[in-house]
Amino acid sequence: MDWHLSMWLGNAIGSSIGFLALVLGALLNAHLNRRRDDRMRGENVDSVLAAAVAELIAMSLALKDRLGYLHWFVHQPNPSADVEAVAARCAPPISIVLDKIGGQLGLLDPKTTGDVVRFWYELQLLRNLLQASLIELRGGVLNQNVMHERAGRANDLYAKIDELADRLNGTGAKFVLADADELRKDLAMKPGTYHAEWVARKIGAAQP
Repeated sequence: MDWHLSMWLGNAIGSSIGFLALVLGALLNAHLNRRRDDRMRGENVDSVLAAAVAELIAMSLALKDRLGYLHWFVHQPNPSADVEAVAARCAPPISIVLDKIGGQLGLLDPKTTGDVVRFWYELQLLRNLLQASLIELRGGVLNQNVMHERAGRANDLYAKIDELADRLNGTGAKFVLADADELRKDLAMKPGTYHAEWVARKIGAAQP
């Protein structure tokens, strides 16, 4: 083998090794980048899910409280509270999360996204009913039967969202045995069909 051929072979082998090292380095870098992106995406999914569920719970609890108060108020024999004070006490809650992260809900799995969107629209409908109730309150035409139905709907929706939170990340309402009497009292005061079943399940879970 002459000197020129030896040099050519040496250069070819050296170039091949260098090229192979570059390819392996690029593949390793791409793999590490994918792992980093998957980890960051997983963290983002967890953040979006936690924020969405937290707002659903907060909004449903706030609407349950306000419609429940109006339900109680309209059943008083001679309501003496100032109407505007009651209206201020029952002002509709405002979204601070879901309006901003709505575009990221697609990161969640299809069923969870569907549940969050469905419950969000149900909350908006309930919020509209609360606004209608406040108009009726100011007009002096707030009806006991109508408020009974609306408070029941609010209770039912709160129970469904609580169960969704429990299924997704275990952040639903937690009760101990001491809460059982309060739950029974809540069941007696503000009935809603689904809510009644939810209360019964919570009471059963609170038993030792």
